[in-house]
Amino acid sequence: MVKLSMNNLKGNKIRNEQIKKDKFVELIERRVNSCTNQMRLIGNLANQHLYSYTDLEIDLIETHLEEQLKKNIDQLRARRITRADLFDFEEEGE
Repeated sequence: MVKLSMNNLKGNKIRNEQIKKDKFVELIERRVNSCTNQMRLIGNLANQHLYSYTDLEIDLIETHLEEQLKKNIDQLRARRITRADLFDFEEEGE
């Protein structure tokens, strides 16, 4: 029979949270850097000797990119769990 102590449960919880945090950092850095690179490539299209575009097209692109960025940042914020929302044996026992 496995005997689990409160310290073991708390230690596992902390390790799991650190693993999840590390994975988030790994992925977010890769994805933000990729996005930044793609935006730089869009900026490379500014040379009007090579490309033709209108101010309206630029406005449409800008609106689209701003909407997508806001949508994704809002999703990140909505999924954030505050400390008050987490279960904790010690706090529940008080």
